Amino acid sequence: MGVRVKAVILGAGGIVGQHMRLCIPDGVAAVFARKITDPLHEGIDLCDDTARICFLQQHVPDVIVNLAGENSPDIVERNPEPYQKINVHVPLVLARWCYLRDKHYVHVSSQGVFGGLNPPYTPDSQERNPVNAYGRQKLEAEQGVEAVRGNWTIVRPTFVMGIRPIPAIGRENPAEQMLKHQQQVQVGDRFFSISFACEVAE
Repeated sequence: MGVRVKAVILGAGGIVGQHMRLCIPDGVAAVFARKITDPLHEGIDLCDDTARICFLQQHVPDVIVNLAGENSPDIVERNPEPYQKINVHVPLVLARWCYLRDKHYVHVSSQGVFGGLNPPYTPDSQERNPVNAYGRQKLEAEQGVEAVRGNWTIVRPTFVMGIRPIPAIGRENPAEQMLKHQQQVQVGDRFFSISFACEVAE
């Protein structure tokens, strides 16, 4: 079967991007990219405007899946400013790029856009009132994407769990740390369902 769709997966070094390698549909040619080049990924610094434009002009994807960004609330909370561009500005630029070329943009956000007062949340939940800097950046990115006309999808996985198929790439996640018997402190006052990385990837 020939290639019908070309997809670019940005931020593909994380656990969801790694699992996406295992479930690419027939007829889809996927380019996996992360900030650092390695044998499995093209390297692209999405905050470098020139590099980003050249990368997109080279590949001209039909679909962009954006997994890139700083997704640790603790890291963003300590110093939000360095992550404003990758978490907020870059998603808007990618959505506009897709709109101008009639392509599809998939923005991976977070349930951190909600404040936790009225769970459980659904795709139609409107009460977006984040309680930390990470959630505020994710909300700002969602609002920017929503303001762009054209074809886009916003996805909000929560507490992604699983084992990385490529363990040498990316940060260890709680499931991997627990399997190594490392101490894990989890909170018990949240209402959520975990997302399995393989299912999010599919």
